[in-house]
Amino acid sequence: MTLCRGWLRRALVKAIAFVVIANWIAAITRPALAEDRAEGLSGNRDQDGAPKAAAIKEGGFKLNPSGNRWSLDLNHLTTLSVESAEALAQHRAGTILLNGLTSISAPQAEALAKHRGRCLSLRGVQTLSEEAAAQLANYRGALLLDGVTHLPDGAISELAQCAGPLSLCGLTRLSTPGARALASRRTPGLSLNGLTELSVDNAAELARHRGPLRLDGLTTLSGDAARTLSAHGDELSFAALKTLSVEAAGPLARHRGGLSLDGLTTVSTAVAAALAGKESLLTLRGLHSLESPTLAQKLVMQERQRAAKRGDAPVLRLDSLASVSDEVFIILTGFPGTLSLNGLKTLSPQTARMLVQHRGGLQLNGLTRIAPDTAQVLSQYGDPWFFDGINAYVGATIGYYRGQSDVTHRAESVLILNGLRVLDSPSLADKLAVQEEQRARRHYDDPVLQLDHVTDLSDSAARILAAFKGTLSLNGLRSLSVDSAQALAAHRGRLDLNGLRAVSDEAAVQLARHQGDLSLRGARTLSAIAADTLTTNARVSLPTTTHVPAEDRAAAEGSRRPSR
Repeated sequence: MTLCRGWLRRALVKAIAFVVIANWIAAITRPALAEDRAEGLSGNRDQDGAPKAAAIKEGGFKLNPSGNRWSLDLNHLTTLSVESAEALAQHRAGTILLNGLTSISAPQAEALAKHRGRCLSLRGVQTLSEEAAAQLANYRGALLLDGVTHLPDGAISELAQCAGPLSLCGLTRLSTPGARALASRRTPGLSLNGLTELSVDNAAELARHRGPLRLDGLTTLSGDAARTLSAHGDELSFAALKTLSVEAAGPLARHRGGLSLDGLTTVSTAVAAALAGKESLLTLRGLHSLESPTLAQKLVMQERQRAAKRGDAPVLRLDSLASVSDEVFIILTGFPGTLSLNGLKTLSPQTARMLVQHRGGLQLNGLTRIAPDTAQVLSQYGDPWFFDGINAYVGATIGYYRGQSDVTHRAESVLILNGLRVLDSPSLADKLAVQEEQRARRHYDDPVLQLDHVTDLSDSAARILAAFKGTLSLNGLRSLSVDSAQALAAHRGRLDLNGLRAVSDEAAVQLARHQGDLSLRGARTLSAIAADTLTTNARVSLPTTTHVPAEDRAAAEGSRRPSR
């Protein structure tokens, strides 16, 4: 009892402290910012231009939690006085969003630069004077100026002095002196995603930049520019590159930092061979096809190393892949973690037989319908062949007591098919139901099977799902046969069928026998007989307004009158 009282006392103290701090934040910010409301503020001023009292009392801003600190969202402001800028600088928000401003003066910049936060977002500013740039350079956090399309070299030199990451994604051109100034920055983090082309001279200057360099607007990259940029020592990102030549791939593979080529959809055999030899991190999230075993092995090994280094569960995401060779599938199935292949739209039985050998979690959310023979194979996923499940459990237990948990045993062998539209396989329905029950037992959780994307459910699959012990959600169904309704009526637990727009009299008779909570809140049209039948069960939830044809209601009333 004493322990319980102490817990309640601490919780009450924390709640009171939270309320006091929230009121204090609102008190110190509202008077200074209400005058700068973006819309309709001009109509709330008197003849001298001063804001009316009614406008001052209204709060023109909102606070949103972001991470461990507060974010101040003021994107609705189109004007900002120097006084309000000075008040903002005193705010303890980690991030200030002022993307509605299209211009900023030197005094405003000077005031905002005094803010001690992690980010100042001015993405709406289109032009920036050298004087304003010099003031903004005093800001210590990340500075986002992605709306500026042109900057003189003097302004670029001033911004290069800023102490935090700098984003200038609106610049479409960059002079060599400007590139030299930006590369000389001592603080890492530079985004120039607006550049669509890059000369060798500019590449040579930017290669001297010490931090991550994002050039996600480049659509082409010559071999000479790639060789020059390969001297860069940190992360390089080229998200807009659709093709990559062998002349450019070779130098980029020798680059010491991480390399992001998420815009590539296909790679030739020669390019794949070159990229496979890269020792540092390589990301290819946009690949539509993967035919190179060596490149697949590279992606598998680097994710294993990353997970082991950080101590978390390995997850290999190749969600854009639509075509994979058999040799690559064999390599991917050996990955000891969650394998995400959400880009696959179809799956053959042969491919399914390779995938079921994988252990550690399989996501195939791109599959909308699975052929019966393929579904039969997939239903075997996660089966404990050769006591793999026991060995994994024992290995994880030994690692835990040694103080070193093996990340290869953390991912559960769960088959995820969230995109499934048609479920006509009893074996696959049984697989989905059983694995959710097992997951709930492992995590001491309530079993919940959500199949809300399924719009077509066979009667045989419905009979299997009816045996599921937990909440069964089938909100994607728009119609339900009598046989399926009869099967689902035997379900024990909560049943959600909120997608049904109409329920026949026969189906209503069957569903009324359901002994758990039954939700039919999406029903729009019910006959009087169906409505009366369902309402006899107090655990059935119907919408507050349901259309019942007048003739059906009259017929129902007449049928209940005693005969004389």
